[in-house]
Amino acid sequence: MQVFNQFANTNLPNTIYYRLEILDKDGSKTYSSIVTVTVANSAKLRLNIYPNPVSTTLKAQITTLKAGAATIIITDAQGKILVKQSSQLAIGTSQVSVDIANLAGGNYLLQISGTDFHLQQPFIKE
Repeated sequence: MQVFNQFANTNLPNTIYYRLEILDKDGSKTYSSIVTVTVANSAKLRLNIYPNPVSTTLKAQITTLKAGAATIIITDAQGKILVKQSSQLAIGTSQVSVDIANLAGGNYLLQISGTDFHLQQPFIKE
């Protein structure tokens, strides 16, 4: 699989349009249908983790638009859930800590989900 275009832009509009370019072995190109994705207030949702790499305690700073319960999950490269905990988030920025001392060194994915959002970010355990 090749990535033809990759971008990161926090000032995206609320409606984003995607279309895949498919390159066949014979060199011919075809295009998928256009898919519309609507993202509500995406510029206000943020997830920052530190330190990265981390050795014992992962800290996550989450910015959300409303208060509520969140589920924090850490998965390995195969998608197996290794850590799962709940937290209450405040409006604006909240900080949560996750004990990862028992995880082996390697690459993991932190996922934080609420009723109307899902944020994720990879990290490295030393």
